[in-house]
Amino acid sequence: MRIPVFDAQGKRTQNILEFDEKIFGDEVREVVLKEAILMHEARQRVGTHSTKGRGECSGSGRKLWRQKGTGRARVGAARAPHWKGGGKVFTPHPRDYSYSIPKSAKKVALNSAWLAKFLDKEVMVIEGFPLDTTPKTKPVYNTLKTMDLIGSRVLVGLNETNEVLVNSLNNIPKVSYEQIVRFNPYLLLHNHKIVLMKSAFEALVQGRGGEVKTLTREQLYK
Repeated sequence: MRIPVFDAQGKRTQNILEFDEKIFGDEVREVVLKEAILMHEARQRVGTHSTKGRGECSGSGRKLWRQKGTGRARVGAARAPHWKGGGKVFTPHPRDYSYSIPKSAKKVALNSAWLAKFLDKEVMVIEGFPLDTTPKTKPVYNTLKTMDLIGSRVLVGLNETNEVLVNSLNNIPKVSYEQIVRFNPYLLLHNHKIVLMKSAFEALVQGRGGEVKTLTREQLYK
């Protein structure tokens, strides 16, 4: 598979990166990918919902009237569920929704998410951003605008923490960032486009035993 490289101004360069996409698997494993995403979403649930049962709501537990001899239906306490102000039945209580899937399944799901993004042409590689020692949003914004990414959910992948770039990206709507080692299937599929720093892309491929070849347009189309 071949991916073009963009420069710091957001324009395509003459270089094209080539790698074997088979390092991410032969196919997109949709079932495992779905399980990984459901696991991630379950872990995000706070689980603080709470209702009161008949033993927790206010009121006396005394029997309202005697069992027999009144001509009325037999009853118990006023906190019974069928009375107004009584306790609730089968309603949610605080709980932990998180669960885990096997490590091998997590690895397969992550590779499938990467493969899906590469096959859909939603991964872009950039050499860098026009930054100095002081964070500035406008140059980074103009670069993303040139790449036609403004308005889309964009995830910028970094190989290592760059405080200047991070602070420059903070003010751009729908643009987030994360180190490449912290990517997960949910992050990959939640964002429309993935912009990888060139060093991060090389680390991604080489970390899976692949090799990145740098070609030029002249070599491919001469």
